[in-house]
Order: sequence, then structure tokens, then C-alpha cells
Amino acid sequence: QHLKAALAYVETSHQFDVIASIYNRLGGVFFQKEDLDQAGNFVRKSLVLREEIGDIVGVARSYNNLGLLGWRKGDWNTALEDFTRCLELKRNLGDVEGLVHLHSNIGLLQTDRGDLEAARDHLEESLRMAQQIGHSFLEALACMHLSRYWLVAGEWERALEYSYSSLQTFEEIG
Repeated sequence: QHLKAALAYVETSHQFDVIASIYNRLGGVFFQKEDLDQAGNFVRKSLVLREEIGDIVGVARSYNNLGLLGWRKGDWNTALEDFTRCLELKRNLGDVEGLVHLHSNIGLLQTDRGDLEAARDHLEESLRMAQQIGHSFLEALACMHLSRYWLVAGEWERALEYSYSSLQTFEEIG
């Protein structure tokens, strides 16, 4: 309700960055409420505005959010397309942490799709990049996601190795 009130307040202004941000946040609220069609409508409105004003960071964020929406809806091909667009933008921006998250998202999506070779490549790249920048939390997440991957692949010992590695890192960072 507060976001809709804020939108009504600025919708007729030229504060397109604020309007796009509110649309994106409304998309997140509807995502949490499992109203995925409404969430998609708001995120797409945000994307259009962000493209118009040249907000590349925001455009990338919108594509990631659309990828998450498509994944949740079971539209995995569209989700992969949206994540791939986001990946290209994040690469151009040099957003290493964003790339770590995207490689995880794509790896998990590819695991769900059954493309285990692509899944493994993305998940291992996520871990490699997290280690390269020394980001312990992202390393632990990457190990947790690799553990899930190895469970799906039926490699129990490797799944346990990554689970323990993830747990150890999470415990170390509290």
C-alpha cells in the first residue's frame, strides 16, 4: 500500500529513476505474495523505464528479476534468456559479485532443466569467482549450490564434501 501511494505521488513527475525503482519494488512484493503475473507486469514496467533513461545497472537488475520470475513460473527457457541478458550486462559493468550470483542462478536453473554439464560449469565459475575476490559468504553459497548439484548428479561423496565446506565457511563467518 505504501509503495502504491508513493507511486501515485511521483507517477506524473519526471523522476523516472524513482518510478522505475518503485515498480521494481512492487514486483518484489507481488513475487513474495506469489502473484507472479502482477510481479512480472511491474518488473517489465521498471525495465522499460530503466532502458529509456539508460540505467544499465537497473536494467541488469530487472533482467535478473525477470529470470527469477520465469524460473518460479516454470518458464525455464525465458528465465535462461533473461539471466543470460543480465549476465552480459553485469560482465560489461564489471560487477563481479553480480556475476557470482548470476552464475549461481544459471547453474541452479540448468540443474533444474537437467543440463548438468552447463549447470556444473556455471556453479564452478561462481565458486571460482567468489574465491578470487575473497568473498567468504559467496564462497559458502557457491559450495552449498554445488552440493545440491552433486546430489542431483548422484555423487553423494562430492555432495557431502561441498556441504561440509559450505557449513564450515558459514560457521566461520557467523
